[in-house]
Order: sequence, then C-alpha cells, then structure tokens
Amino acid sequence: MLSGKVSTSTLDKLDTPEKSEQKNSLPNIRQLTDTRLSKKGWEDRYRFIMQLGKQLPNYPEEYRTEDHLVPGCDSTVWLCYEQVNKNNNTLRFSISSNARIIKGLSVILLSYYNEKTATEITNGNIQEIFDELGLSKHLSPSRNNGLLAINQRIIDSANRAIQQPL
Repeated sequence: MLSGKVSTSTLDKLDTPEKSEQKNSLPNIRQLTDTRLSKKGWEDRYRFIMQLGKQLPNYPEEYRTEDHLVPGCDSTVWLCYEQVNKNNNTLRFSISSNARIIKGLSVILLSYYNEKTATEITNGNIQEIFDELGLSKHLSPSRNNGLLAINQRIIDSANRAIQQPL
C-alpha cells in the first residue's frame, strides 16, 4: 500500500525488546544540533552525519517493497510508519536506504519526527534544522531533493494518519 502504514500484525514485530532499545538509541534533535555546533567545517559535519547512519534502527524486511519506496530519491529509500498511541495519533517512522549519507540524514529526520503526533508533524518546521545544519547549501542538488522527498513523504503519511487513523 502506498501509505506505508504498518499493519497491526507488524506492530508486534516492531515492538520487540530489541526494537524498543533501538528506538531509544536515537539522539534527540537538540543533541544533534548541539553536537553539530562543535564541528567546525562542512567536511566534519558531513562525516558526523554519515556516522549517524550507524544509529539507524533496523528496517522491517517485509516493508522493503515497491509500495514503501520514496519517489524522488536517487538512492533507494524505504519508509513506513506505525501509530504508537491511538489516543493522540502519535507516529513512529522507520527508514532505510542503500546510501550512507541518506541513512545519516534519516537519523536527523527520525530524531525530529518520531514520537510526535500527526498534527505536530504536519505543523512542524524541520527546514530550520536543515538550515542550522547547513544541509541545503552543502548537499548536492540530488541529495537535497532526496532529503526533501523523504521529508514530504513523512508529512504526507502524517496527513493520512489524521484523515484515516489506524
């Protein structure tokens, strides 16, 4: 399905103790931007972002399908999400890619969006974070377009979750 929603049966697989540990291993967005401030040049920040990719939680194999591919990326990128709190429509996303820099950028996206409500996601402004990190001016046009495509897919998923809660 194009929405990228995770089925109820898969929620159990995503909430294993190992997965819960991985969810908590992502840095919060303030930790990321504060750490970035200690990096003097773009090359150091780029290396730091690539290292972040190692913190990306495992992506469910059963969602490495055509329906979960993010269009607009030169790299292969899969995205799915689950509703983790039905009372307030809190969402958690999973992302995977074959490119190391995209994996690192995905950690930034997940650190910003995961565990927020669908409404918070649609009202958020991650562009401020992108600007603070200097992503728009330092990434190649194709990488920047891919990052924006992933971001838009997350926002579209949140809009779908608002319109059709699980």
